[in-house]
Amino acid sequence: MPRGPWRPRPQKKKGVNPLLWLLLLFLTCVGGFQIRIGPEGIEFAFIPVVPPVEANSGPPPIAGLSPELPGAPPTSALRVPNPFAGSQETVPEPTIAPTPTRRSVTPTPRPATTPAPQPSTPTVTATGMRKTIVELALSQLGKPYVWGGGRVRTNNPTSFDCSGLVWWVYWRAGFTQFPATTAAGEMSWGRRYTDRSQAQAGDLVIFQNSSGIDHIGIMMDTNRFIEATGSYGKVRISSFNPADVGQYRADLSAPGRVRCYVDVIGSNSPR
Repeated sequence: MPRGPWRPRPQKKKGVNPLLWLLLLFLTCVGGFQIRIGPEGIEFAFIPVVPPVEANSGPPPIAGLSPELPGAPPTSALRVPNPFAGSQETVPEPTIAPTPTRRSVTPTPRPATTPAPQPSTPTVTATGMRKTIVELALSQLGKPYVWGGGRVRTNNPTSFDCSGLVWWVYWRAGFTQFPATTAAGEMSWGRRYTDRSQAQAGDLVIFQNSSGIDHIGIMMDTNRFIEATGSYGKVRISSFNPADVGQYRADLSAPGRVRCYVDVIGSNSPR
């Protein structure tokens, strides 16, 4: 059989193994390979994958630490290397509280407490028995006034009335011849006079009202006297002088209130 003209036999295109495609795809995704298909065929290129680095990038700020402000004075700092950008970031050193030092504390002295002023005992200028009478009367200052009090033979009665104070003082001074009596009865113990300028310590002062003799006291000097008074409720020092603040007895200083004065000591002797 006659042969026809010779023609080249068309060549079959060889396909790529599917496993090779899978390998190339894997390398492209994770290994940095790229596949380029051009007019000359398929090209394979390896491009290393490098993470992009931003300018002036650094590690995230550390909690509790703040970077130095612009223009602030330099401080002692710890340099931490930046693994990404190769820069360093300033981290202030932790502040250590100083150990408190024990100091000796000197206690503040308390101001001296000034005691309350105590009533001073009046100075007795008299002498002898007259001084004794006045001092005995002054020793009972502040005792309460009780009607009928003081008429007991004891060294420390608890209360007095006006005539009871006079009787007790003279009894303690040694005048035991006088019985306990009233102001009217005590007026008869000695010489009577009416001029107050002649009054001496230890003399008696007798008061009266429209009804008669109503009060008695013991003279300290020409102005002051000691009395057990119901008006003030106690034994106290009183005065005829308005200048004696707190002691002046205007009611007893009125004209006609003083009946007389009695000099007991000049007329009698203790027995």
